Amino acid sequence: MIPESKGAKIAYIAVASVSTLLVGFCIFVWLWAGTIEDGWINAYAAAVVVSVVCVPIALVPLGWSLGLSFVRAAEKRKSQRNQTKPRAELCSMNSPIEIRFFPDWGRKEPLWSHDTDDIAVGTSDLPISADLADDLHAYMEFWSSHFNPVVDYPDSGWDCEDNHQWFIDEGNRLIRELSSELEGRATISDERDPDDR
Repeated sequence: MIPESKGAKIAYIAVASVSTLLVGFCIFVWLWAGTIEDGWINAYAAAVVVSVVCVPIALVPLGWSLGLSFVRAAEKRKSQRNQTKPRAELCSMNSPIEIRFFPDWGRKEPLWSHDTDDIAVGTSDLPISADLADDLHAYMEFWSSHFNPVVDYPDSGWDCEDNHQWFIDEGNRLIRELSSELEGRATISDERDPDDR
């Protein structure tokens, strides 16, 4: 299997060409060693040495191809799995599900699945508007920029009360909009810290 990118394809062809030449050279040395009448031990020793050096190098393109085949097969299986799942799988169930709403570090959205042991829910998993998805991302960026969770640090907590109040008001608005856009499909559980409600 040949790589798809232009640079990798050129490198692969170069390595494969060198390997083919090495295999040809090995075959030539073995044939030459078989035709020599004097000093045949030295000739066969040279053939063995050439084989020990050339064969591993000649196997590089084969290993490369096998590796690419394995990776592409894994990617194909993954894409087939993803195609079988609907985009809004969490909200395509017959009965409404519960989505927990609270910010946490390292997340782009404050959304979590209630019934799957703290599994994050992405906005791409939900049939919500692009504006609401953008607002959820902005909400998390604002939180990570203006809130310091380190309790013992002198500047822990919010950088100012105005930002904290905006965060509370924006969280309330986002919960209302999520509830509206996901009506009948999901309920939103407000699990923010009591000071952030």
